[in-house]
Amino acid sequence: MHRYLLHYYGKRAGSFWAYHWEEHHYAHLKPYWAKKYLPWHYEHHLFDGNSNWCVTYPLFDYLLSTRRKFLSK
Repeated sequence: MHRYLLHYYGKRAGSFWAYHWEEHHYAHLKPYWAKKYLPWHYEHHLFDGNSNWCVTYPLFDYLLSTRRKFLSK
């Protein structure tokens, strides 16, 4: 579902899912930006691919207990 909705429709300009794709893509191009503004997603890629799945905001990670903090602020 993630791949189909967010990666397929997210690449289409004007799509409801485009914001997710743009922010996700930018986070991969600028890791220092992601570390500051999307630390949960940064941690997903650097520390544990089985946690911190949310990109724009970690709400569902908290609801599904998949949020793990690795970096101290």
